[in-house]
Amino acid sequence: MENKNILFIGPYSKKPKGGVAFVLFEYKKLYPNSFFIASTISKNSITKIYGFIFGILRLFYLLTTKKKLKLVHIHGSSYKSFVRKIIIHNLCKAFKRKTIYHIHGSEYQLFYEQSGNFMKQKIAEFINNTDCLICLSESWKAFFLNNFNPKRIEIIPNIIANPIHSCNKIKDNSLIIFQFLGFIDERKGVWLLLETLKIHKNKIIGKAIFNIGGNGETQKLQRLIKEYELEEVVNFMGWVSGEDKQQCLQEADVYLLPSYNEGLPISILEAMSYSLPILSTSVGGIPEIVSSENGFLISPGSKIELWKGINYFIGLISRKRNKLGQNSLKKVHPHFPKQVRTKLNQLYEQLLNDQY
Repeated sequence: MENKNILFIGPYSKKPKGGVAFVLFEYKKLYPNSFFIASTISKNSITKIYGFIFGILRLFYLLTTKKKLKLVHIHGSSYKSFVRKIIIHNLCKAFKRKTIYHIHGSEYQLFYEQSGNFMKQKIAEFINNTDCLICLSESWKAFFLNNFNPKRIEIIPNIIANPIHSCNKIKDNSLIIFQFLGFIDERKGVWLLLETLKIHKNKIIGKAIFNIGGNGETQKLQRLIKEYELEEVVNFMGWVSGEDKQQCLQEADVYLLPSYNEGLPISILEAMSYSLPILSTSVGGIPEIVSSENGFLISPGSKIELWKGINYFIGLISRKRNKLGQNSLKKVHPHFPKQVRTKLNQLYEQLLNDQY
């Protein structure tokens, strides 16, 4: 299969921030000779508009000049991303190219249910007319099959890089390190976490530390840490990437993500690749990769259950915690580059050769 047959479109960046950009960053390593177009530049609203216009112009150029380009793999989510991607999809179809619509958004169901009739019709047209719909989990596949009639639907695991450091770590710390990495806001459960820690602060001091790394509502985070007097148990790390992220995952004992909704979070997969047990919520595709074998799942929004999970890991002996972490590593193998590339190659070859 020639890499020049395929064009990837989405929030591609050489320094990715966010899950979808990271996926495309890893795809670039798998398919270095393929075409990549950034559908937007996420610095501010102005750069997003100019980035999208530039992306459309480059797409038009490639569609008119690259005759070998047969397949366009579109990565998107909901709301404004959907509007950008349906324009891209319709342009590709006008030039008779096959398309894949790869949906990453954790709020796609909410987006669809809250849309008016006109937007619902457009969503259905996009999903039903693309040559293949890709989703991230069995639960999302069930949602799309129950609400739409896609020509073909596949589950392709989110890709993560192979871990850099050795994962054979045996830790016996008296201070348990909980690690959060991601966008800091209400949806990710950060405020719920701080409220829970405020209630149980005296039971945590000297037993656990909570490292929070990411971007988003960072000023509110730092204000609440001071307001709740959590300086002894919460450490704000700022944006963490590259070697710093590898190091903090290597040093952590438990990965924490108390989100209200998710697709299949890259951050959890990365943490699992570093042999970390997971404390998260039973939303989206998370229950398909996290269970009692490698973590602790709670209901979204429950302070009682969140504290139960935190307390569980604080009281867990290191040998048991390490066992849960090793199970995480086993579970995450399908998300490593070699395995994902095998699935993608099979899909691309079938679509390019009409073998379906």
